[in-house]
Amino acid sequence: MQTGGYSTGDQGASPPPPPPPPVPLAPPGAPGVPGVNTTQPYLVPMPAAPPHEWRSAPSLPRQPGNATASLVLGILSIFLFCIVIPGLLALILGLVAASTIKRSNGSLKGLGVARAGWILGLVSLVGMAAFVAAAAAGAFDTGERSVYELAVGDCVDLSGSVDADGSNDDTEVDELPIVDCSLPHDGEVYHLGEIERFDEYPGRRPVLANVELVCTGTVFTDYVGIDYVDSEFGLFTLSPTDESWPLGDRGFICIATGAGGAPLVGSVRGSNR
Repeated sequence: MQTGGYSTGDQGASPPPPPPPPVPLAPPGAPGVPGVNTTQPYLVPMPAAPPHEWRSAPSLPRQPGNATASLVLGILSIFLFCIVIPGLLALILGLVAASTIKRSNGSLKGLGVARAGWILGLVSLVGMAAFVAAAAAGAFDTGERSVYELAVGDCVDLSGSVDADGSNDDTEVDELPIVDCSLPHDGEVYHLGEIERFDEYPGRRPVLANVELVCTGTVFTDYVGIDYVDSEFGLFTLSPTDESWPLGDRGFICIATGAGGAPLVGSVRGSNR
């Protein structure tokens, strides 16, 4: 009797064959091709993308700071034309900026801003020069002069400088309009003097009496040509007040006027009238 068992096989047998290759895929409904599975979707390989080329974006033109500064200073110089520095800086910065922008081959912008800046600066400088010239020519002169700056021979307008009765006892005068002596005027300065008689302010009446004594004396005769008592001219005087006396004011002014307040035409110097 023979007992059963498991056979271990032949130790010298060859290995099993490799698996079959995968079946290529084709689009559904493709015509039958031997060895091609037409029941699965067909995968189409995509071509490789070309390598990307990196390029830097072109830089935008920039505006130089001196162009902006020129425009700002130019605007300020129009409002502050009496100050030379803003206009001068606007002119210089604007010209430099405009030259730089023109030579930048398009890398800089703001040529119009630079031009506006230096043009405004130039306008302010021209305006300042015109203002100075006009002031030097006396265009802004009101024609009035301080009583402390009057000179012998000045013809003046006394309107508003006298009281209703024709006197100037209580009227304080700081300035008088200067008039051409060939035109109608109220009076003509013929003497400037100083009060030396009093140390302390003696009061209005003593001051006027002392001033009139001098103004009707030889100073009148020497200027007009005849004595005051024989002349047709009147007298108007300016003298220190109680407020100006403590400040050292001792000066007085003698002014010849027309008879009865009538206007004068021409100088009274040597007129013998």
